[in-house]
Amino acid sequence: MAIYLGKRTNGDLVQFHCSGRPTRANTGGRFVSAIGPFASELAATYYARYGHANPEVRTCADAERLSREDPNPVWQIIREQIELEMSMSAEELAEWRQCEAEEYEPDKPMLGAVDVTEMFRQARVLEDLYQE
Repeated sequence: MAIYLGKRTNGDLVQFHCSGRPTRANTGGRFVSAIGPFASELAATYYARYGHANPEVRTCADAERLSREDPNPVWQIIREQIELEMSMSAEELAEWRQCEAEEYEPDKPMLGAVDVTEMFRQARVLEDLYQE
């Protein structure tokens, strides 16, 4: 199935799969518009994160190419995670996501001994430095 990004009324982009061309009928009217099809989840994620304000991303092929070439250190971490997920079987991915769901505690800002809030702050600083 092809990978698309659906745009919600609030502007959020949501990744979804569709066997044919997305329409209001086959997407349940969840989206205002759709972007795609993308060749990989990597390209769709790259477009959702960096494509809307990037003049270099005009097509899905541009997103595919840039998703593999962008040297941004924050993107490289995200890319590694996506590629790992793409290499998993459906059973492995379901088991991994189940473990993540069981570990999720929204009121606890710690992940093991690492402060997640600090990790996100550092990631934003790195991304800002890269943008300059």
